[in-house]
Amino acid sequence: MLSQDKVCLAVDGTDIERTHAVARDFRSCTRTVMVGPMLLMTYGLPAVRSFSELGMSSIIVDARLAGHQREVWAGITAAAALRTVRAITVQPYCGRHVLTMAAEAAANCPLLQQRDEPPLVLAHIPAIAYRPCDLEALGLRCRRKDYVLQLIETCYDAGLSGAIVEQRDVRATRKLIRRIKKENQPFIVLAHAQRGVQDYRVATSEEDEKVPGITDVLNAGAHHALFSMTLASHDTEWTADLITKELNDLREERRRRRRTD
Repeated sequence: MLSQDKVCLAVDGTDIERTHAVARDFRSCTRTVMVGPMLLMTYGLPAVRSFSELGMSSIIVDARLAGHQREVWAGITAAAALRTVRAITVQPYCGRHVLTMAAEAAANCPLLQQRDEPPLVLAHIPAIAYRPCDLEALGLRCRRKDYVLQLIETCYDAGLSGAIVEQRDVRATRKLIRRIKKENQPFIVLAHAQRGVQDYRVATSEEDEKVPGITDVLNAGAHHALFSMTLASHDTEWTADLITKELNDLREERRRRRRTD
């Protein structure tokens, strides 16, 4: 399991002090954080350790690993040396052999790094907004949605533990996994919220309503919603409180639905 937190704070950038400040204020609503590639390139794995020292109990290392099989193996085992690292991301385009190697590396981490359980390996599928002509130019004669699902199926067959997708792909991804699911191979789905929390004091515009927020992501079926630090207001502690309220409202709504059903 990745975490009991439904929201994961996504931090990135070159200002590690700023990311620490945001993470510190968000501890009231989540102890799960995803450390982005810019932080990793700038500060390396010590950046990951610093969030553990802040009290974050579940960390996703968004390394988006790719390349040679040995490099992927080394990257996963190195990140897994920190017990609070619950997941590591890879690029889904690096080929079935590399994806399989990534899953095998994670499976060996309890022995190599003396962990209680292996880290999850997640495919980070970037936002894809290709037009049909763009897909044809890449030699991909399929719809965008079909292309994403092909990537998901390849990752699942290779033994990966989950994927980060867009909110609009969550339902289709969950449906695909139910159809091809193997015994004892769970697959978690994460998706980015693209809208900040709704301030009850301000009316939400129609344009903002079209952009998925945390509740939209979770209602679509995602196991976790990723909330970027860039979506937080200047008062990050206040933003964290609003997220907690939004999650409480969502839980209460689901309880009411179960009672009526």
